[in-house]
Amino acid sequence: MRTAASILILSILVPCTLVVFLVSSVKANVLTAEFIKHELAAQKVYTIAEDQASQQIAKMKFENLPINAADLQTLVQRVLPASWLQMNIESTLDRTFAWFNGPSDATLALPIDLRGPKSELLPGVDALIAAAIPRLPVCQRHQKEGELCRTTGMSVAQVKDLLKQGGIDVATVTTQLPDEIDLANPVLPTIKLGNAADPEKEAPPTQDTKSEQTTSVPDQAKNIVAQMTNAKEIYHQVLGYWNDALIVFGVLVLGYLAINAKGWRRITRWTGILTLTLGFLPLAVSVASKVVMEKYLLPSMHFTSDIPAAVQTAVPAAIRDFQHALFSTTLLVSAVMVAFGVVAIVGAHFIPARKPATSKK
Repeated sequence: MRTAASILILSILVPCTLVVFLVSSVKANVLTAEFIKHELAAQKVYTIAEDQASQQIAKMKFENLPINAADLQTLVQRVLPASWLQMNIESTLDRTFAWFNGPSDATLALPIDLRGPKSELLPGVDALIAAAIPRLPVCQRHQKEGELCRTTGMSVAQVKDLLKQGGIDVATVTTQLPDEIDLANPVLPTIKLGNAADPEKEAPPTQDTKSEQTTSVPDQAKNIVAQMTNAKEIYHQVLGYWNDALIVFGVLVLGYLAINAKGWRRITRWTGILTLTLGFLPLAVSVASKVVMEKYLLPSMHFTSDIPAAVQTAVPAAIRDFQHALFSTTLLVSAVMVAFGVVAIVGAHFIPARKPATSKK
């Protein structure tokens, strides 16, 4: 009867143990801000993003403007460097995960510090203008009104004054941009590069303008936060069920040990059988996952020619890191369980069998 009950419990615990190992590994090693931050940095995602932005700028055409793609690329890299992008994304990840695992009534706040980009914006624009001055056409006697041209000894300040007269005052950007913006509840300023627009020249709002206002950036952010809030509630509910499942799992293990608590030889042997059996499946899955990944999954991946080479390198590397993070702890713990189980089963044979109790006459 004890043996049959032990086998029944074992048949339930074996698949449950694999689930416990994998879910615990995902929760502790994969779905964490640390893992995501490490992957973003390790796969050079910030550099890839910067390169992609430069490539998109290189495709732009600047008609009637004395600037080129290289000037704009330099400006973007100066104002929004990869280091600033990494710092703010990592801060956002930390705050998001802390909120997700925090109390249900906590408010999500994702502030982004814009003081660094603002401090580099005007010097960057000045450098762009300085590089563009030699490319300006020389002013002629019959120059068209409003046409930007170059005079002898023309300075950056003079170009900025001419732009300001044309309604483009780049200096106002730094004063109108906020020092901080909350991605979870963004309040976007209305930036005017020049003087106030002439009311008579302002076009009345069209239907298209009204429809765009209904899907503005703040509204999109609110929708995303609402979806995240719903996901957070579901996550905490599932987490509660998971904790209950762990309790049931522990009760089954204790029940198994209680059934076999009859003499040191039996309890040692059946404890060894327990750890060996429960550790074997996670061990096998951990080893098989690496084989499947290297022999079947990664070789079957094909990238089109329009995918950047850096992305083609980063994706397989990220998959390998994911597999390692998911199964490394499982592989170690299950291997120890199997080894302990073998030692316990073998060692049980050296423990004297329990002598049957003799009745007194």
